[in-house]
Amino acid sequence: MLLSMGTTATTTSTLEKSGEIRYYDIFKTWLPLGMTQFLLTAEDPIYIAVIMRLANPELELAALYTYTWALIGVIASLTYTMNTIGNVFGTNTRNLSRIGILSMIMGLMCTTVICLGAFTPFGRNLLQNWMAIPDANMDMVIKSLRIMSIFPLFISMNILMQGILIRNGHAKDILLSRMVRFLIGLGILMLGLKTAWFEGAVLGALAVVISMLVQTALLWLMTRKVRARIRCEPLESEVVGIGELVRFTIPISISPALSSISTLVMSAAIGRLPGVIASLAVWPVVTNFNSIGMGMGSSYSQVTTKHFEKPEDDRKLYRFGMCLGLLLSILTIVFIVTGVFMIALRDLEKLDDQIAQISVYTMWILAFMPLTYTMGAYYIGMLSKTQNTMPVMISQMIALAVVFTMLMVSINMKPFMGVYVVALSQLIGALVSLAWLWYAWRRVRPGLEPREQEEQAAGDGQPDV
Repeated sequence: MLLSMGTTATTTSTLEKSGEIRYYDIFKTWLPLGMTQFLLTAEDPIYIAVIMRLANPELELAALYTYTWALIGVIASLTYTMNTIGNVFGTNTRNLSRIGILSMIMGLMCTTVICLGAFTPFGRNLLQNWMAIPDANMDMVIKSLRIMSIFPLFISMNILMQGILIRNGHAKDILLSRMVRFLIGLGILMLGLKTAWFEGAVLGALAVVISMLVQTALLWLMTRKVRARIRCEPLESEVVGIGELVRFTIPISISPALSSISTLVMSAAIGRLPGVIASLAVWPVVTNFNSIGMGMGSSYSQVTTKHFEKPEDDRKLYRFGMCLGLLLSILTIVFIVTGVFMIALRDLEKLDDQIAQISVYTMWILAFMPLTYTMGAYYIGMLSKTQNTMPVMISQMIALAVVFTMLMVSINMKPFMGVYVVALSQLIGALVSLAWLWYAWRRVRPGLEPREQEEQAAGDGQPDV
């Protein structure tokens, strides 16, 4: 009953009658989204490299990444699925108005929470006691938090407009806007490195916020032509109800927050498992490299949300997703086997041989995570398009429960080095989550068939004219 809630009422209207989907169309939508994720992954090493060349690099990096960005990430994650909302409901002017108001409300809520922490004495005390931020980092954290306090508000609108562009066939515009954002952020970092006007954490925060604001303005200009076209030729005439929109939004918005909590749990567990020093050196490096394939695979959810129009479309979407996930995992394995990963660890990351070898073993554990994430994205996109978002939230709850249970058991037993335990828990959590999504889609999928069969039967029974 839970899985089918909303299916019969909404999916038949959202699954349009259209021509047969082509693999080229799927690839054309995915490629700019995958490359956008690649650019996103490439930013962090550049930010870190610049901050390492400024004064007090260890303190500044900890202030920006360990505290500020971690806090912003958890709070703003509630807005990270606005692209799905734009993709599903960005079909007529009334829907655009309603989801636009929703994105502003959610962004303002998240920004208000951050402002309480950044601008009030109560928030400062809470940060000191709850996050245990050292005195040496506190002023840096407060400064960067104040700069980034507007981030959730604008990123909410930013991501919503990306979803609207995807639904209306303009995915390439997202890549273009991301390239502009990347270059502006890089320019600010280079200026800060040359002039040394700002501390490292402040410089990083300014680069993130200013580049994001420029991208948001650019996306707004790009969506104007889409809005004008939808005003004359809406993709769908049905207007989403307020209650329906809220029921759709709550589960899917909570999902990224659960994923962020899972990441925090894994980071906390490393400090309580054997080999703490080596694990702390290995895990950020492995996570950064592995997130390339995982991020490119995760973007597939927006592709399935856009292109799933009738029940038979899921066959081609499934095959493409499986091939894409396998390709990303095979490339990861080739990256390891050929020694390219080891060279990158030694020459770029400057890790010694022992730490580099541990990193290679950890990457082997995670080699098939891109495939797992891609197929998970396939099911998330299908469930989102049919407006069944509760199973998506449950999948993240399951993954968090698996990771937490495995790590708690391992902390007591201490069987292996911490980074291996954390990597294995992440893999198993992702596999169990994928199994749940498969089961959820199996429950929803049969309910989409009857109307197609009825329409076909009605068409066959009409007389020739």
